[in-house]
Amino acid sequence: RAPSSTYVPSPAVASGTLTAGAAYVNQPGDTLSGVGRRFQTPVQNLIDLNDLGPRGTISPGQRVVLPDTAVDTGRDPYATG
Repeated sequence: RAPSSTYVPSPAVASGTLTAGAAYVNQPGDTLSGVGRRFQTPVQNLIDLNDLGPRGTISPGQRVVLPDTAVDTGRDPYATG
């Protein structure tokens, strides 16, 4: 589990076949693909759960809802870029 400053519990909400779980607060330099790798979640699932549109743009401080199946593997060294 990530530090409490970046991993925020979120109420469960169904979105198609995905079920929302906790939320991750993006840090400077995070990318959607990096968040997906960190939480072992396909980028498309993150886009769908968060209504991000085809570009999947995220910003520092933005909450990204994760699926309830997400597993935090720790900071992704390739999260930037």
